[in-house]
Amino acid sequence: MSTAHLIHHTPGTGKTYSAVGDRYVMLATGEQTGGAYCLADATVPPGGGPPPHYHTREEEAFSRAKSLSPWTGGR
Repeated sequence: MSTAHLIHHTPGTGKTYSAVGDRYVMLATGEQTGGAYCLADATVPPGGGPPPHYHTREEEAFSRAKSLSPWTGGR
């Protein structure tokens, strides 16, 4: 059994990536969670987001914390 540990970032920290017009701040990486998951805070402009795709080795889940436009769940 593994021991849980706290991952803490102060606001404005965490490795940041930009792709297809979106901004992703890593909150917990696979290395930090023993490969269990990766958690990122994504800022996606209206009409943005990655193109349609699928994963063969991982699952993807999304949660909307706040938004200026309605959530459509797709394009």
